[in-house]
Amino acid sequence: KGVLTDPNRNLSTFRLSPTHLHALTSCGFTKISDLIGVGPMHLSKELHCTKSEALDILKTVKYDISGDESVLSQNKNLSQHDKDYFITSDIEPATTAMDLLETEEDQQCIITFCREIDEMLQGGVPIGRITEFCGVPGIGKTQMMTQLAVNAHIPEKLGGVRGHCIYIDTEGSFMIERVVEIATALAEDLTAATEHMDESETVTEPIIPENFVDDILSHIYYYRIHDYIELIALINVLPEFLLD
Repeated sequence: KGVLTDPNRNLSTFRLSPTHLHALTSCGFTKISDLIGVGPMHLSKELHCTKSEALDILKTVKYDISGDESVLSQNKNLSQHDKDYFITSDIEPATTAMDLLETEEDQQCIITFCREIDEMLQGGVPIGRITEFCGVPGIGKTQMMTQLAVNAHIPEKLGGVRGHCIYIDTEGSFMIERVVEIATALAEDLTAATEHMDESETVTEPIIPENFVDDILSHIYYYRIHDYIELIALINVLPEFLLD
């Protein structure tokens, strides 16, 4: 039992998912002692994962270590501070109301180009949150998703987030021709907008490159899902895909 709390115990001996173990190893976390003093917020930043995933990792390690309190208390390789850490590591530090306000104000959004929707969402579809569009067939849900997939690539200098997009299609309604049409129209509109910018805002390289449409298409990652088994499988591999 003493090996459970050996600070040199390799993390590969814990019940961690292959994705989490790979992320930990890639970031230099190979044994228990590497995680001592690391909270969920810090770990999530290191691994580029959500705080919930980081917390699950720490809880998995903590469970194996502190599942038997007698083993933990009798182990001489861990200080009392380190033992206490594994009991309280899932408690995140307090934050201030001002920090919450600043986070809210710094929230980035993907514009939809529908004024009413953008105003209702205070700037567009927020990043880091779940936004659900629902309605009867033919109301424009797929059109909105296609538009957002393209708009995610708008440069930051033009008010965008300059991101990439993962499009998970469970209906088979994704139409590449429509994507090309929307991306081409966006490129034309943004190019026209840059021509009216002040001279003080001009840069040595064009904000909208000639291959902007190709760039958009190259960074929309499409998955066609046929059933819930494929969907669950995709969800499990997405963290590793995002790390790459």
